[in-house]
Amino acid sequence: MIGKFAVSSPMLQVPMKNQLNKLAVTIQAQGASSVVITRFAYIGGHFSARLYQSRVLAVANRLRLSLKRHGYNKALRIVIRGGSTHAGQRASCQ
Repeated sequence: MIGKFAVSSPMLQVPMKNQLNKLAVTIQAQGASSVVITRFAYIGGHFSARLYQSRVLAVANRLRLSLKRHGYNKALRIVIRGGSTHAGQRASCQ
């Protein structure tokens, strides 16, 4: 598990930032060309597509920033899958 978001917030908390940094180190060490992150959201008993998309972008942007800081220069495909019990979503950030 990478981490949790605050309730109804797309902001990354410190533990999640640290986990994404560790993931970036692993990606660089393995020379990966893609990564799939799976998540599920329970937002007030219903699925919020806008909040989900904001979180997807926050995770992808943070991972890319961490990779850049570690000198990773390859193209990387980031796929984030998940959704709620009501609807599935998949976002691809290239």
